[in-house]
Amino acid sequence: ALSDLSRIAIPVIAFNRKIRAIELRGKFEERYELLAEERAGSNCMLLKVGDPEQEEKTFHLAVSADAEAAIAVPLQFKDGRYSVISPNDIPRLFVAFPLFGTESIPVPFVMNSLEAIPTVNRDGLFLAAKDSEDNRRNKALVERSWQLYQSILDLSASQRWSGVHRLGLIGPSPKFDWLDAEWLDSVLRTNIEDIVAQSKIVSTSSAAMV
Repeated sequence: ALSDLSRIAIPVIAFNRKIRAIELRGKFEERYELLAEERAGSNCMLLKVGDPEQEEKTFHLAVSADAEAAIAVPLQFKDGRYSVISPNDIPRLFVAFPLFGTESIPVPFVMNSLEAIPTVNRDGLFLAAKDSEDNRRNKALVERSWQLYQSILDLSASQRWSGVHRLGLIGPSPKFDWLDAEWLDSVLRTNIEDIVAQSKIVSTSSAAMV
């Protein structure tokens, strides 16, 4: 299970490459830094983040990014193979740093964009039904993130990750003042049908992907 610091520090380091390490001192001491990175395809990276002196505090992520947005999928690495982990209690939306309260957004990845416009309290993005510039801009970025998601799906198939069914897990949108839940439900449904249904994300007993 992730500690309160690690669930924030790991994606912060993944999304902000100028931040080389995050350290907590006091009664509890924790340190997280970028330990390794590997390019995997045209716009994907495999990252290893953790404490160089404590192997049990090592975490892995797949990151896909373009000039406007990035997404990250938590991974586990065991016996030479990656396995997908659900984001669970990690905030799903970042604008460099986490937007606390977005843990319940039902997407199978964590999204970051410096171009996105957060709410005043940094507890979400302007994604309401009102036809405003901020809402339109943020909605376009969220929709763009699914193109990056396609790259992660392709990578998972080419490297035969396990647990890839977790990349297809979504749910109903929560109710927030800043969120157009009907729009998000439509985005989720459309992308799961169009992208996941065409991707090889189910392992058979013979270890093939179908």
